Amino acid sequence: MPKNPTLDQRVEWHIEHVKNCQCRPLAGKILEEIKKRKIKI
Repeated sequence: MPKNPTLDQRVEWHIEHVKNCQCRPLAGKILEEIKKRKIKI
């Protein structure tokens, strides 16, 4: 993830991370934003 990422960059990074690693579930503001954008994981 880049230094000082935008919300779009954070969302994109977390979506890719979940696809490649199941180390922990998404939560908090990132999960809320993904749901708001109606992105399926």
